[in-house]
Amino acid sequence: MDKYGPTAVLYSNLAAAHLKLEWYAEAERVATEALLLDPKMLKARYRRGLARKGARDYTGALEDFSAVLRQDPSLTEVHMHLTEAEYLYEKFGDEDYPSSDAEEPGWPYYEDDPISLSDSESDSSDCNHTGNNIPCRFYNHGGCSRKDTCNYSHAPDDKSERDKLSFLVAAMCVSFIYSAPANLEMQNVSIRTMLLSFPMDGGTIL
Repeated sequence: MDKYGPTAVLYSNLAAAHLKLEWYAEAERVATEALLLDPKMLKARYRRGLARKGARDYTGALEDFSAVLRQDPSLTEVHMHLTEAEYLYEKFGDEDYPSSDAEEPGWPYYEDDPISLSDSESDSSDCNHTGNNIPCRFYNHGGCSRKDTCNYSHAPDDKSERDKLSFLVAAMCVSFIYSAPANLEMQNVSIRTMLLSFPMDGGTIL
């Protein structure tokens, strides 16, 4: 990772790991980072939909599941989650879900261009853009293609460096678990077995 840096596939796999642990906010965040790097990655968009459904953000979940099905209507499991999210939204709504991107739950969109990692460097032209003074979670967690037209702040916040460290730690943990001996004993939860239940590559969407 030091040589190549984070990739959309790695972010998407981290989202899958967070989903297994029911860490929905983190799963949504890293799935969005995968989409920033590859907006056409259906697996990441599907996983973000699952994370949003788990977090009771049914509007966002509906947007993601619908976007996936527009590209591949044959995915029956996505249809199932879409139907369930529709039912839950009609029954409960998602008024209590705090989302800084509520105005555009589908962003980044399938048709958007990928964001280069260099776009989020602190010396970029919009790094002092303050917007409405609410931090833009996309800018500080990977990049924001809206630049200085974004409604939210691109100025540095105290989460940026912490999130970079969190990503490195999470990636190292996943790498360690996959390289651990098969007979490695772990207390309470067999994390290695859990993570081995999903593919660590760009394979099928589910």
